[in-house]
Amino acid sequence: MSGPAEALVTGASSGLGRVLARRLGEQGRRVLLLARDETRLDEARAEVEAAGGSARCLSVDVRDRAALREALAGRPVELVLHAAGLLELGPVEETSEEAWRRLLEV
Repeated sequence: MSGPAEALVTGASSGLGRVLARRLGEQGRRVLLLARDETRLDEARAEVEAAGGSARCLSVDVRDRAALREALAGRPVELVLHAAGLLELGPVEETSEEAWRRLLEV
């Protein structure tokens, strides 16, 4: 599915990703919203469109490289804003090596 290039925003359903997506909408951009939460993605799409842009949503976990490649196949992207992330609560010095791996995978 080819068409005009889009700005891709990961983590677009909340936080910084959602704010960045809305700002792109204010610029009249075509935005491709990626995140895992479909309900919040739909809400983010409505915000982008209300701000003056257009948006499409893809529910995908960016840690799943195969699913990400499949989801983006044939989609021209001119800008990537990677705002996906995970939250680990607790003191940094107590963060396990496995937790650090999960955080850095995103």
